Amino acid sequence: MKRKILIVDSEFSIRIMLENFLSDDYDVTAVENGFEALSWLQDGNHADLLLVDTDMTMINGYEFKQSVKKQKGMTAVPVVMFSAENKNRTNTTPVQQPINQEEIITKINSAFRKATA
Repeated sequence: MKRKILIVDSEFSIRIMLENFLSDDYDVTAVENGFEALSWLQDGNHADLLLVDTDMTMINGYEFKQSVKKQKGMTAVPVVMFSAENKNRTNTTPVQQPINQEEIITKINSAFRKATA
């Protein structure tokens, strides 16, 4: 059974690109913003990993991550952040855009390893 990844990004082209190259190895769902993602999770859906843009509309990736981590059953779910800007507001180093597929896979695999350690 494939692991489930939830992609959260307000830019359609990036969501589609990520969905396309990750869907061979993972069960992928992509949503446009943090509110959609929170609603999707609150509707009883589950993700094994969240792939989140730091610079989304309505709610940024860092705010989204804080909200998710407060939800029951979500504290151990890994979050991989990515950003078009070179900044690091937390101890999570975002993957930089344009997205390097090898880099994103490395970050995802690392996050899964840490989560199961």
